[in-house]
Amino acid sequence: MELQVCLLEGNKEHVPRDEIVLLQAGLGRRTVNISENADHEDISRALQEEYPKMRGLCGGWLLKKGAGGSGKRKITSLPQGTQGYTGKILKTSSNSGKYVLYIVPLQESLDLKPLAHTAVEFHKMPKHPCMACRSEIALPLLPHHIKFCNKDEPDLIDDDDEDDAEDTAAAKDVNDDVIAMQSCPICGQDFTVDYLPTHAAWCDERY
Repeated sequence: MELQVCLLEGNKEHVPRDEIVLLQAGLGRRTVNISENADHEDISRALQEEYPKMRGLCGGWLLKKGAGGSGKRKITSLPQGTQGYTGKILKTSSNSGKYVLYIVPLQESLDLKPLAHTAVEFHKMPKHPCMACRSEIALPLLPHHIKFCNKDEPDLIDDDDEDDAEDTAAAKDVNDDVIAMQSCPICGQDFTVDYLPTHAAWCDERY
């Protein structure tokens, strides 16, 4: 049975407004396969495998579902049996996987800092390269990454551009070593361009 689940960062009472923030932090919405015969321990293992941050979560968690309608919807707790959640409870509460189930930490807040693109949380996701920075980005995060990608990173310079830059720098060094000379219009001797005005002043008086 496929279920849509969404791990929240803390004990919230409403559906999240911006799931991309959750997704970047290794939380957010995922699809998990859970057997209808699963018990609470089976469900916990499946969720922890999908969300590595749940492995160190202290203080417990609950499953909730969103109320109907749109906008800022409240989420309400799912019923539990005497032995916790079961596959049958999740199937009924989610209407056979049609509704999202929210995983809500009760006493601890999870970090919302964006993870590296190589983090284990993104290993199962299909990836595509960003044409700007050449990084392999998880497909669900790619539209957001493209919007804010730093296109001026050093590794984006083409090899041809690097060769041109080196040639330009070399030419500049050569030009810096060459001293510009110019002939005095009065005496005909060669002097540096910088010194020529000074020389011409007294050379004109001399002649």
